[in-house]
Amino acid sequence: MFAVSTKILFVTGMATILLALGNYCRAQGAQASPVQSSVQAQEWQYFDGNVGTQALKLPVPPGFTEPTSEIAGFKTLGEGFTAKSNRLLALYISLPDFRAAAINNRPELSRYFMVQTLRVMEEEKLPLGMFESSKILLKTQSQELFKMGESEGRARIDEFVQNYGKAGESIKLGEVKSLGVLDEQPHSISIGAVTQVQAQVADRTVNIPIVILTNIIRLKERIVYFYAYSRYTEKGDLDWSLESSKAWIAKAIEMNP
Repeated sequence: MFAVSTKILFVTGMATILLALGNYCRAQGAQASPVQSSVQAQEWQYFDGNVGTQALKLPVPPGFTEPTSEIAGFKTLGEGFTAKSNRLLALYISLPDFRAAAINNRPELSRYFMVQTLRVMEEEKLPLGMFESSKILLKTQSQELFKMGESEGRARIDEFVQNYGKAGESIKLGEVKSLGVLDEQPHSISIGAVTQVQAQVADRTVNIPIVILTNIIRLKERIVYFYAYSRYTEKGDLDWSLESSKAWIAKAIEMNP
């Protein structure tokens, strides 16, 4: 069940590259006091979440914040690009992007993170042996899994643009190329991919290369997905995604012994 469902999770993660345009992230009712408190968060923070009945502490990376309770537009985006089979646990954006959205400016969203889980497995404990078996499939078939889900990803993008876009706007998802497994630990596996998004906004056509790191983590015997996104202009962007993911995974395991 877990291994088969990964194709859906890859694509719903990829679909959130729509956030990079920032068109639908305008502030809705942001308050001055939460903004002031959020910009202080330069160290690792966390907030309480849950996967089924299992309580978890979800780390907030330094320099980022979780905005969905303060700016409704981000909650709409995050949930809009979470498959029905999944549940959004967190969306992390940079503090400069949060400040921009809080005063109704367009955030850049050149780098951000998402955390999701798989609804059907929320109440299921995942034995380590089953997790190891799933990792073998992911290591050998990552490109096939991406390919299987591309059409669903495009359909999700089209649906979201239709519901929330403006006249003359369109977004097209290019081919998704797997970079294979970039890191593997006893309780996690990290798979990279690159793609390009073509966005038509007013009279401009913009091509946005994206690197995506999908991290699948066994946390307190539950499955958690941590996605790291960055615009991809140089190898340093891939390095950032990988190092940020490693740091988040290590902190999540430390906070949830």
